[in-house]
Amino acid sequence: MAWLGLFQGFLRLVLAFSVASGFGPGLDRPVSSGTMDLVLIMFLVIGVLGIITSMGIWMMRAWGFWGTMLLSAGTIAFDIWAAVTVQSTAILGLVLPVLFISYLFARREKFLGREGK
Repeated sequence: MAWLGLFQGFLRLVLAFSVASGFGPGLDRPVSSGTMDLVLIMFLVIGVLGIITSMGIWMMRAWGFWGTMLLSAGTIAFDIWAAVTVQSTAILGLVLPVLFISYLFARREKFLGREGK
């Protein structure tokens, strides 16, 4: 699961750089430059934090578990907002965070020990 988190983190960074360079995907709706700046910042934040929390998952740390859970919830909220506001295909961004939450919740004892019960 950590490799999948790393992949998603790097993918979000690639998307951030494509948006910043003007080579991003065509949009469903016209948006302001402020909205695009927010999208860029969120891609950067989600990408960097995704890489960091994936390392915590790989090392089987409780902070990796909680960080990934929080980041996944935030990513879901961001992707829903982006699907409504910016680009309908942003809804595809929900797939991995939902998988992460489901997987981690099912295996929480592995990361949290008795605390996870």
